[in-house]
Amino acid sequence: MKATDPTVRKRVGYLTVTSSSCNLVCTDSAGEPVCDSLLVSDKRSKRQADRLAQDDSLAELFTNSNFSASASYMFPKICWLSEHEPTVFAETETFGSSNSFLTRRFTGRSVTDYLDAEKFYYDRDAGYPDELLDRLGLDSEQLPDVVQVGTDIGPIDDSVADELGLPSDIRFVVTTYDALAAFWGSGPTEEGDGTNVCGTCSSLRTAMPGTASLDLSGSTIKAQRFARPDILAVGGSNSIEGGLLEWVKSTLYPDEKQGEELFDTMEAEARESSLGAGGVVFLPYLLGERAPFDDPDARGMFFGLERKHGREDLVRAVFESIGFLTRHMVSEIERSNATVETLEAAGGLTRRNFACQIKADVTGKPVLLVEELENTALGCMIITASQAREEDMQSIANEVVDYSRRFEPDPDRHEKYSELYDLFRELYESNKENFKRRADLIERLDEDETGSDRQL
Repeated sequence: MKATDPTVRKRVGYLTVTSSSCNLVCTDSAGEPVCDSLLVSDKRSKRQADRLAQDDSLAELFTNSNFSASASYMFPKICWLSEHEPTVFAETETFGSSNSFLTRRFTGRSVTDYLDAEKFYYDRDAGYPDELLDRLGLDSEQLPDVVQVGTDIGPIDDSVADELGLPSDIRFVVTTYDALAAFWGSGPTEEGDGTNVCGTCSSLRTAMPGTASLDLSGSTIKAQRFARPDILAVGGSNSIEGGLLEWVKSTLYPDEKQGEELFDTMEAEARESSLGAGGVVFLPYLLGERAPFDDPDARGMFFGLERKHGREDLVRAVFESIGFLTRHMVSEIERSNATVETLEAAGGLTRRNFACQIKADVTGKPVLLVEELENTALGCMIITASQAREEDMQSIANEVVDYSRRFEPDPDRHEKYSELYDLFRELYESNKENFKRRADLIERLDEDETGSDRQL
């Protein structure tokens, strides 16, 4: 679509892109995709990830707490391609992220920021991991060039400017991937400001000084560093949140009109049930989990079903599980010695007041709604403005981020939810081996039937 309004044409000075991290895009020498993108939730490289984790020669690589031998990261996906799609692997000139792919579309250059590049195990001191590149017969030139967050890499291509009806002197700024852009779009201006992006999946990160001493062992919590100012975003992204309500909508309401108003119906029914959903606890790991623990085999489960239970109890149990997911993230972030004082929330799920109040009650933290729901785009603007104005991002966030509502936790409900949360955590821990057993069993049964791998 061309920007035909001359007012818009005059005011646009910068462009950027942002998208989900860990989406592997394989392109040829012309920058054209040679296969479908391998998305962050793609589990097919689980075996390759396990092999990397068990390889003693790579132990030092994974001392970096921001790296994970997980199927969601890029090198396990590349290893899977080399073994299962050798033709695609051979035809690929550049292995990139969705961010670097889109950047190339605008500028002709395959470039990404160092936080996005961490998904390729990029280290700012050592670069890309030579040992893994050598094993795969690849060169670092086949991966995106890496720059600082907020780097102006020059004007957009003339052909792109012409197609969009924009001046060719518009500058392109490399920002970062969506969850970290949304971190800034939520307005973390003080230590302990927790930012909670509530989309199909969610991310939760808290702002800490770059000098903070953290213990990140035993979880997949990351501490990702920004330079302007020296701030750590401590936390991570899980596999599903708002997507749970989409699943409920299509599964428990298949005969209802599938529109936005159906969420109102779901919320009203959930309110008909009592705190604790009449004794039903839901494990929400429909896509496995990434943070605060990594388990691609984990799956969903309703626990405690009785004949008395109705749809309202199941729906409430799902709403409450969203609060439990958030509390688990908060507890692991706090265990790392970081602090979470508030949850500054944005995204589609914040339209559900019921979900926001449950989050406040379960976590014991105030939930502040960011006025701008599209806070990922707002975060990109903050990063870009920081580069253009040579100001730190916190001061710009303080100028432009506003909050529309505050949900305070109820102490009585928080106490009751704390007991339910303990049960929620124990249900996962006691079934962890069963989830793995199930995955192995399904895979064997499927191989017996088809002789091929299956993505669970």
